[in-house]
Amino acid sequence: EISEAVNALTAVNNRLDDQRISIRDTDRSMDVSLRAARSNEQQIQAMLRDAQDTQSVARNLHQSVMKFQQQVEEMLKKGISITESSYTTLPIGTLPSVEKPLPECPEKYIAVGKKCYRIESEHSKNWFEAREICQLEESDLAMPEDINVLKAFLYDDGVYTGIDFWLGASDLDQEGSWRWLSGKEMHHNWDELQPDGGNRENCMEIRPGNESRLHDYYCYNKQNFICQRDIGPFSKTEESPALACPEGFFQLETQCFRVVDNQMLYWGDARSFCRDQGGDLAQPQDPQALRHVLLTNNIYNVWIGAYHAHGSDKNWTWVSGKEVTDRIEEDAINENSYYEDDYEVEYEDDPEFCLRMKTESRPFFIKSQCNEMLSFVCQRSPRPLIEGVDSTRFDSRQIPPVAHVVFKGTIKVSHQGQ
Repeated sequence: EISEAVNALTAVNNRLDDQRISIRDTDRSMDVSLRAARSNEQQIQAMLRDAQDTQSVARNLHQSVMKFQQQVEEMLKKGISITESSYTTLPIGTLPSVEKPLPECPEKYIAVGKKCYRIESEHSKNWFEAREICQLEESDLAMPEDINVLKAFLYDDGVYTGIDFWLGASDLDQEGSWRWLSGKEMHHNWDELQPDGGNRENCMEIRPGNESRLHDYYCYNKQNFICQRDIGPFSKTEESPALACPEGFFQLETQCFRVVDNQMLYWGDARSFCRDQGGDLAQPQDPQALRHVLLTNNIYNVWIGAYHAHGSDKNWTWVSGKEVTDRIEEDAINENSYYEDDYEVEYEDDPEFCLRMKTESRPFFIKSQCNEMLSFVCQRSPRPLIEGVDSTRFDSRQIPPVAHVVFKGTIKVSHQGQ
Protein backbone atom coordinates (compact mmCIF):
# COMPACT_ATOMS: atom_id res chain seq x y z
CA GLU A 1 0.00 0.00 0.00
CA ILE A 2 2.85 2.37 0.80
CA SER A 3 4.43 1.56 -2.54
CA GLU A 4 1.21 2.34 -4.39
CA ALA A 5 0.89 5.59 -2.55
CA VAL A 6 4.45 6.54 -3.49
CA ASN A 7 3.78 5.72 -7.12
CA ALA A 8 0.60 7.77 -7.07
CA LEU A 9 2.39 10.75 -5.55
CA THR A 10 5.18 10.40 -8.10
CA ALA A 11 2.66 10.45 -10.94
CA VAL A 12 0.98 13.50 -9.43
CA ASN A 13 4.36 15.22 -9.10
CA ASN A 14 5.19 14.45 -12.71
CA ARG A 15 1.89 15.97 -13.85
CA LEU A 16 2.59 19.03 -11.73
CA ASP A 17 6.03 19.34 -13.32
CA ASP A 18 4.44 19.15 -16.77
CA GLN A 19 1.90 21.82 -15.81
CA ARG A 20 4.64 23.99 -14.30
CA ILE A 21 6.68 23.69 -17.51
CA SER A 22 3.58 24.49 -19.57
CA ILE A 23 2.80 27.49 -17.38
CA ARG A 24 6.43 28.65 -17.68
CA ASP A 25 6.30 28.35 -21.47
CA THR A 26 2.99 30.16 -21.54
CA ASP A 27 4.40 32.88 -19.34
CA ARG A 28 7.38 33.26 -21.63
CA SER A 29 5.12 33.37 -24.66
CA MET A 30 2.93 36.00 -23.02
CA ASP A 31 6.03 37.99 -22.11
CA VAL A 32 7.14 37.91 -25.76
CA SER A 33 3.66 38.92 -26.88
CA LEU A 34 3.59 41.75 -24.35
CA ARG A 35 6.95 43.03 -25.52
CA ALA A 36 5.73 42.82 -29.13
CA ALA A 37 2.55 44.66 -28.21
CA ARG A 38 4.55 47.35 -26.46
CA SER A 39 6.76 47.67 -29.56
CA ASN A 40 3.70 47.90 -31.81
CA GLU A 41 2.24 50.54 -29.53
CA GLN A 42 5.42 52.58 -29.86
CA GLN A 43 5.29 52.20 -33.62
CA ILE A 44 1.65 53.24 -33.69
CA GLN A 45 2.40 56.25 -31.50
CA ALA A 46 5.31 57.15 -33.79
CA MET A 47 3.06 56.80 -36.83
CA LEU A 48 0.45 58.93 -35.11
CA ARG A 49 3.02 61.61 -34.38
CA ASP A 50 4.21 61.46 -38.00
CA ALA A 51 0.63 61.80 -39.19
CA GLN A 52 0.11 64.80 -36.93
CA ASP A 53 3.31 66.39 -38.25
CA THR A 54 2.24 65.73 -41.85
CA GLN A 55 -1.18 67.25 -41.15
CA SER A 56 0.47 70.36 -39.72
CA VAL A 57 2.73 70.65 -42.78
CA ALA A 58 -0.28 70.27 -45.09
CA ARG A 59 -2.15 73.02 -43.25
CA ASN A 60 0.84 75.37 -43.49
CA LEU A 61 1.23 74.58 -47.17
CA HIS A 62 -2.48 75.21 -47.81
CA GLN A 63 -2.31 78.57 -46.02
CA SER A 64 0.77 79.56 -48.03
CA VAL A 65 -0.91 78.63 -51.32
CA MET A 66 -4.03 80.61 -50.40
CA LYS A 67 -1.90 83.62 -49.48
CA PHE A 68 0.01 83.37 -52.76
CA GLN A 69 -3.21 83.18 -54.79
CA GLN A 70 -4.50 86.32 -53.04
CA GLN A 71 -1.25 88.10 -53.91
CA VAL A 72 -1.59 87.03 -57.55
CA GLU A 73 -5.19 88.29 -57.74
CA GLU A 74 -4.23 91.63 -56.18
CA MET A 75 -1.33 92.01 -58.59
CA LEU A 76 -3.55 91.23 -61.57
CA LYS A 77 -6.11 93.79 -60.42
CA LYS A 78 -3.37 96.40 -60.25
CA GLY A 79 -2.04 95.37 -63.65
CA ILE A 80 1.39 94.30 -62.38
CA SER A 81 3.20 91.78 -64.56
CA ILE A 82 4.17 88.61 -62.68
CA THR A 83 7.79 87.55 -62.96
CA GLU A 84 9.80 84.78 -61.32
CA SER A 85 10.87 87.14 -58.56
CA SER A 86 7.22 87.67 -57.63
CA TYR A 87 6.69 84.11 -56.40
CA THR A 88 6.54 83.46 -52.64
CA THR A 89 8.95 80.86 -51.25
CA LEU A 90 6.98 78.31 -49.24
CA PRO A 91 8.43 77.16 -45.91
CA ILE A 92 8.04 73.43 -46.65
CA GLY A 93 7.82 71.52 -49.88
CA THR A 94 7.63 72.81 -53.44
CA LEU A 95 4.94 75.14 -54.73
CA PRO A 96 2.48 73.09 -56.78
CA SER A 97 1.92 74.37 -60.30
CA VAL A 98 -1.30 76.38 -60.48
CA GLU A 99 -2.44 77.03 -64.03
CA LYS A 100 -3.42 80.69 -64.03
CA PRO A 101 -3.00 82.40 -67.43
CA LEU A 102 -1.07 85.65 -67.50
CA PRO A 103 -2.41 88.68 -69.37
CA GLU A 104 -1.73 88.42 -73.10
CA CYS A 105 -0.86 91.64 -74.90
CA PRO A 106 0.76 92.00 -78.32
CA GLU A 107 4.30 93.24 -78.79
CA LYS A 108 4.92 96.80 -77.52
CA TYR A 109 1.69 96.67 -75.47
CA ILE A 110 1.58 96.45 -71.67
CA ALA A 111 -1.19 95.07 -69.46
CA VAL A 112 -2.57 97.83 -67.24
CA GLY A 113 -5.72 96.92 -65.33
CA LYS A 114 -8.03 95.08 -67.72
CA LYS A 115 -6.63 96.51 -70.97
CA CYS A 116 -3.48 96.47 -73.09
CA TYR A 117 -1.86 99.84 -73.72
CA ARG A 118 0.91 101.06 -76.00
CA ILE A 119 2.49 104.23 -74.69
CA GLU A 120 3.80 106.28 -77.61
CA SER A 121 6.22 108.69 -75.97
CA GLU A 122 8.69 109.19 -78.83
CA HIS A 123 6.53 110.41 -81.72
CA SER A 124 4.03 113.26 -81.61
CA LYS A 125 0.89 113.31 -83.75
CA ASN A 126 -2.30 115.30 -83.84
CA TRP A 127 -5.37 113.59 -82.42
CA PHE A 128 -6.64 112.33 -85.78
CA GLU A 129 -3.24 111.01 -86.89
CA ALA A 130 -2.76 109.31 -83.52
CA ARG A 131 -6.09 107.55 -83.84
CA GLU A 132 -5.27 106.42 -87.37
CA ILE A 133 -2.00 104.86 -86.13
CA CYS A 134 -3.84 103.03 -83.34
CA GLN A 135 -6.48 101.74 -85.74
CA LEU A 136 -3.79 100.34 -88.03
CA GLU A 137 -2.75 98.20 -85.04
CA GLU A 138 -6.37 97.02 -84.52
CA SER A 139 -6.55 99.30 -81.49
CA ASP A 140 -7.90 102.77 -80.78
CA LEU A 141 -6.96 105.75 -78.68
CA ALA A 142 -7.12 104.88 -74.99
CA MET A 143 -10.53 104.84 -73.28
CA PRO A 144 -9.62 103.76 -69.70
CA GLU A 145 -12.44 102.46 -67.51
CA ASP A 146 -10.54 103.70 -64.45
CA ILE A 147 -8.50 106.80 -65.22
CA ASN A 148 -6.67 106.54 -61.89
CA VAL A 149 -5.17 103.14 -62.79
CA LEU A 150 -3.77 104.53 -66.03
CA LYS A 151 -2.61 107.72 -64.32
CA ALA A 152 -0.76 105.75 -61.64
CA PHE A 153 0.96 103.64 -64.29
CA LEU A 154 2.00 106.69 -66.31
CA TYR A 155 3.20 109.07 -63.64
CA ASP A 156 3.78 107.41 -60.26
CA ASP A 157 7.23 106.04 -61.11
CA GLY A 158 8.35 109.21 -62.87
CA VAL A 159 9.00 107.58 -66.27
CA TYR A 160 6.56 109.78 -68.20
CA THR A 161 6.68 112.86 -66.00
CA GLY A 162 6.04 116.01 -68.00
CA ILE A 163 4.47 114.23 -71.00
CA ASP A 164 0.91 114.87 -72.16
CA PHE A 165 -0.97 112.10 -73.97
CA TRP A 166 -3.98 112.07 -76.27
CA LEU A 167 -6.91 109.91 -75.07
CA GLY A 168 -9.89 108.63 -77.04
CA ALA A 169 -12.59 111.16 -76.15
CA SER A 170 -13.88 114.32 -77.81
CA ASP A 171 -16.88 116.58 -78.24
CA LEU A 172 -16.42 116.86 -82.01
CA ASP A 173 -19.91 115.52 -82.71
CA GLN A 174 -21.69 117.93 -80.37
CA GLU A 175 -20.04 120.81 -78.55
CA GLY A 176 -19.98 120.18 -74.80
CA SER A 177 -21.11 116.53 -75.09
CA TRP A 178 -17.95 114.57 -74.36
CA ARG A 179 -17.96 110.93 -75.43
CA TRP A 180 -15.44 108.14 -75.72
CA LEU A 181 -14.75 106.85 -79.21
CA SER A 182 -16.87 103.81 -78.27
CA GLY A 183 -19.88 106.13 -78.08
CA LYS A 184 -20.17 105.99 -74.28
CA GLU A 185 -20.51 109.21 -72.32
CA MET A 186 -17.38 110.39 -70.55
CA HIS A 187 -17.98 110.68 -66.79
CA HIS A 188 -14.45 111.17 -65.42
CA ASN A 189 -13.64 114.24 -63.36
CA TRP A 190 -11.92 117.03 -65.22
CA ASP A 191 -9.09 119.11 -63.92
CA GLU A 192 -10.07 122.40 -62.29
CA LEU A 193 -11.78 124.80 -64.74
CA GLN A 194 -11.79 122.10 -67.46
CA PRO A 195 -12.99 121.80 -70.15
CA ASP A 196 -12.37 125.43 -71.05
CA GLY A 197 -11.69 125.51 -74.79
CA GLY A 198 -15.19 126.06 -76.14
CA ASN A 199 -15.56 125.01 -79.77
CA ARG A 200 -11.81 125.26 -80.41
CA GLU A 201 -10.48 122.60 -78.02
CA ASN A 202 -12.42 119.45 -78.82
CA CYS A 203 -10.09 116.55 -78.01
CA MET A 204 -9.06 115.07 -74.66
CA GLU A 205 -5.58 114.75 -73.21
CA ILE A 206 -4.20 113.59 -69.86
CA ARG A 207 -1.53 115.70 -68.18
CA PRO A 208 0.88 114.70 -65.39
CA GLY A 209 -0.03 115.71 -61.87
CA ASN A 210 -1.34 114.50 -58.53
CA GLU A 211 -4.93 114.33 -59.76
CA SER A 212 -6.60 112.86 -62.86
CA ARG A 213 -5.68 115.92 -64.87
CA LEU A 214 -7.97 115.65 -67.90
CA HIS A 215 -7.93 118.62 -70.27
CA ASP A 216 -9.56 119.57 -73.53
CA TYR A 217 -7.07 120.68 -76.15
CA TYR A 218 -6.65 121.62 -79.81
CA CYS A 219 -7.08 118.43 -81.85
CA TYR A 220 -4.39 119.45 -84.33
CA ASN A 221 -1.72 120.01 -81.73
CA LYS A 222 0.97 117.34 -82.08
CA GLN A 223 1.76 115.37 -78.93
CA ASN A 224 2.21 111.85 -77.62
CA PHE A 225 -0.65 109.37 -77.43
CA ILE A 226 -1.80 106.03 -75.98
CA CYS A 227 -3.32 103.14 -77.94
CA GLN A 228 -5.61 100.61 -76.26
CA ARG A 229 -6.83 97.11 -77.07
CA ASP A 230 -8.35 94.19 -75.16
CA ILE A 231 -6.30 91.81 -73.02
CA GLY A 232 -6.21 88.23 -74.35
CA PRO A 233 -7.83 85.58 -72.10
CA PHE A 234 -9.15 88.01 -69.48
CA SER A 235 -11.18 90.21 -71.79
CA LYS A 236 -14.77 89.61 -72.71
CA THR A 237 -15.47 89.55 -76.40
CA GLU A 238 -17.17 92.83 -77.08
CA GLU A 239 -18.80 93.59 -80.37
CA SER A 240 -17.27 96.56 -82.13
CA PRO A 241 -19.71 99.46 -82.15
CA ALA A 242 -21.45 100.07 -85.46
CA LEU A 243 -19.93 103.04 -87.25
CA ALA A 244 -21.76 105.60 -89.34
CA CYS A 245 -21.13 108.99 -90.87
CA PRO A 246 -22.50 112.07 -89.06
CA GLU A 247 -25.45 113.94 -90.50
CA GLY A 248 -24.44 115.82 -93.63
CA PHE A 249 -21.66 113.35 -94.51
CA PHE A 250 -21.69 110.32 -96.81
CA GLN A 251 -19.44 107.28 -96.64
CA LEU A 252 -16.86 106.45 -99.29
CA GLU A 253 -14.77 103.37 -98.53
CA THR A 254 -13.72 103.78 -94.86
CA GLN A 255 -14.10 107.57 -94.54
CA CYS A 256 -16.90 110.13 -94.39
CA PHE A 257 -17.08 113.05 -96.83
CA ARG A 258 -19.12 116.21 -97.03
CA VAL A 259 -19.36 118.34 -100.16
CA VAL A 260 -20.00 122.00 -99.39
CA ASP A 261 -21.21 123.67 -102.59
CA ASN A 262 -23.60 126.24 -101.16
CA GLN A 263 -20.76 128.59 -100.20
CA MET A 264 -17.34 129.33 -101.66
CA LEU A 265 -14.34 130.02 -99.45
CA TYR A 266 -10.61 130.57 -99.61
CA TRP A 267 -8.61 127.37 -99.08
CA GLY A 268 -7.68 128.29 -95.49
CA ASP A 269 -11.22 129.28 -94.57
CA ALA A 270 -12.54 126.07 -96.12
CA ARG A 271 -10.11 124.11 -94.00
CA SER A 272 -11.26 125.92 -90.83
CA PHE A 273 -14.85 125.02 -91.70
CA CYS A 274 -13.96 121.33 -92.07
CA ARG A 275 -12.00 121.30 -88.82
CA ASP A 276 -15.00 122.73 -87.00
CA GLN A 277 -16.91 119.70 -88.37
CA GLY A 278 -14.47 117.33 -86.66
CA GLY A 279 -12.42 116.62 -89.77
CA ASP A 280 -10.29 118.38 -92.36
CA LEU A 281 -10.19 119.06 -96.08
CA ALA A 282 -10.50 115.84 -98.06
CA GLN A 283 -7.49 113.58 -98.64
CA PRO A 284 -9.07 110.96 -100.95
CA GLN A 285 -7.35 107.61 -101.23
CA ASP A 286 -9.35 106.93 -104.38
CA PRO A 287 -9.69 110.20 -106.35
CA GLN A 288 -11.76 108.53 -109.09
CA ALA A 289 -14.45 107.46 -106.63
CA LEU A 290 -14.73 110.97 -105.17
CA ARG A 291 -14.71 112.47 -108.66
CA HIS A 292 -17.61 110.20 -109.61
CA VAL A 293 -19.68 111.51 -106.69
CA LEU A 294 -18.88 115.13 -107.50
CA LEU A 295 -19.55 114.78 -111.20
CA THR A 296 -22.85 112.98 -110.59
CA ASN A 297 -24.00 115.99 -108.58
CA ASN A 298 -22.75 118.58 -111.11
CA ILE A 299 -19.87 119.80 -108.97
CA TYR A 300 -16.81 120.65 -111.04
CA ASN A 301 -14.20 122.46 -108.91
CA VAL A 302 -13.46 121.95 -105.22
CA TRP A 303 -10.68 122.51 -102.74
CA ILE A 304 -9.06 119.39 -101.30
CA GLY A 305 -6.53 119.03 -98.47
CA ALA A 306 -3.10 119.39 -100.05
CA TYR A 307 -0.77 122.38 -100.34
CA HIS A 308 2.79 123.46 -101.09
CA ALA A 309 4.38 125.64 -98.40
CA HIS A 310 6.43 128.79 -99.02
CA GLY A 311 10.11 128.00 -99.48
CA SER A 312 9.56 124.30 -98.79
CA ASP A 313 11.95 121.78 -100.27
CA LYS A 314 9.37 119.05 -99.70
CA ASN A 315 6.84 117.77 -102.19
CA TRP A 316 3.23 118.69 -101.86
CA THR A 317 1.82 117.87 -98.43
CA TRP A 318 -1.55 116.58 -97.28
CA VAL A 319 -3.05 118.44 -94.34
CA SER A 320 -2.38 115.34 -92.22
CA GLY A 321 1.33 116.08 -92.60
CA LYS A 322 2.07 113.24 -95.03
CA GLU A 323 3.74 113.94 -98.33
CA VAL A 324 1.62 113.54 -101.44
CA THR A 325 3.45 110.59 -102.99
CA ASP A 326 1.00 107.72 -103.40
CA ARG A 327 -1.24 109.17 -106.10
CA ILE A 328 0.57 112.19 -107.48
CA GLU A 329 3.84 112.06 -109.38
CA GLU A 330 6.62 114.07 -107.79
CA ASP A 331 7.98 115.61 -111.00
CA ALA A 332 4.50 116.71 -112.07
CA ILE A 333 3.36 118.13 -108.76
CA ASN A 334 6.48 120.26 -108.43
CA GLU A 335 6.20 121.69 -111.93
CA ASN A 336 7.35 125.32 -112.00
CA SER A 337 4.66 127.86 -112.80
CA TYR A 338 4.12 131.60 -112.55
CA TYR A 339 1.31 133.46 -110.80
CA GLU A 340 0.61 137.11 -110.28
CA ASP A 341 -0.17 137.64 -106.60
CA ASP A 342 -2.93 140.23 -106.28
CA TYR A 343 -2.66 140.05 -102.51
CA GLU A 344 -1.23 137.71 -99.93
CA VAL A 345 -3.31 135.48 -97.67
CA GLU A 346 -1.55 133.98 -94.64
CA TYR A 347 -2.64 130.60 -93.30
CA GLU A 348 -1.54 128.45 -90.40
CA ASP A 349 0.56 126.09 -92.56
CA ASP A 350 1.83 128.95 -94.77
CA PRO A 351 0.85 127.42 -98.14
CA GLU A 352 2.19 128.99 -101.31
CA PHE A 353 -0.11 126.99 -103.57
CA CYS A 354 -3.16 124.87 -102.83
CA LEU A 355 -4.63 121.88 -104.64
CA ARG A 356 -8.05 121.92 -106.23
CA MET A 357 -9.85 119.03 -107.86
CA LYS A 358 -11.43 119.44 -111.30
CA THR A 359 -13.95 116.74 -112.20
CA GLU A 360 -15.11 117.21 -115.79
CA SER A 361 -11.83 116.43 -117.59
CA ARG A 362 -8.16 115.65 -117.07
CA PRO A 363 -6.00 116.73 -115.36
CA PHE A 364 -8.10 116.26 -112.23
CA PHE A 365 -5.69 117.95 -109.80
CA ILE A 366 -4.78 121.56 -110.48
CA LYS A 367 -2.20 123.76 -108.81
CA SER A 368 -4.00 126.95 -107.72
CA GLN A 369 -3.56 130.08 -105.68
CA CYS A 370 -4.98 129.68 -102.20
CA ASN A 371 -6.93 132.97 -102.35
CA GLU A 372 -9.33 131.64 -104.96
CA MET A 373 -12.88 131.08 -103.69
CA LEU A 374 -14.20 127.58 -104.38
CA SER A 375 -16.54 124.93 -103.09
CA PHE A 376 -14.77 122.27 -101.06
CA VAL A 377 -14.89 118.72 -99.68
CA CYS A 378 -14.49 117.85 -96.00
CA GLN A 379 -13.42 114.46 -94.68
CA ARG A 380 -13.62 112.83 -91.26
CA SER A 381 -13.66 109.38 -89.67
CA PRO A 382 -17.00 107.63 -89.03
CA ARG A 383 -18.35 107.72 -85.50
CA PRO A 384 -20.13 105.07 -83.38
CA LEU A 385 -23.77 104.78 -84.33
CA ILE A 386 -25.94 106.33 -81.61
CA GLU A 387 -29.57 105.30 -81.46
CA GLY A 388 -31.92 107.90 -82.85
CA VAL A 389 -29.36 109.68 -85.04
CA ASP A 390 -29.83 109.53 -88.82
CA SER A 391 -26.30 109.69 -90.22
CA THR A 392 -27.17 108.90 -93.84
CA ARG A 393 -28.43 112.30 -95.01
CA PHE A 394 -26.28 114.53 -97.18
CA ASP A 395 -27.70 118.04 -97.64
CA SER A 396 -31.09 116.61 -98.67
CA ARG A 397 -29.64 114.98 -101.80
CA GLN A 398 -29.20 111.25 -102.36
CA ILE A 399 -25.70 110.21 -103.34
CA PRO A 400 -25.77 107.32 -105.85
CA PRO A 401 -23.81 104.15 -105.12
CA VAL A 402 -20.14 104.65 -105.96
CA ALA A 403 -18.11 101.98 -107.71
CA HIS A 404 -14.76 101.56 -105.97
CA VAL A 405 -12.49 102.33 -108.92
CA VAL A 406 -8.78 101.90 -108.34
CA PHE A 407 -7.08 105.01 -109.72
CA LYS A 408 -4.02 104.06 -111.75
CA GLY A 409 -3.63 107.07 -114.03
CA THR A 410 -0.95 109.73 -113.86
CA ILE A 411 -2.05 112.86 -112.00
CA LYS A 412 -0.61 115.99 -113.52
CA VAL A 413 -0.71 119.59 -112.42
CA SER A 414 -1.96 122.25 -114.79
CA HIS A 415 -1.53 125.98 -114.46
CA GLN A 416 -4.49 127.89 -113.11
CA GLY A 417 -6.69 129.12 -115.90
CA GLN A 418 -5.67 126.41 -118.39
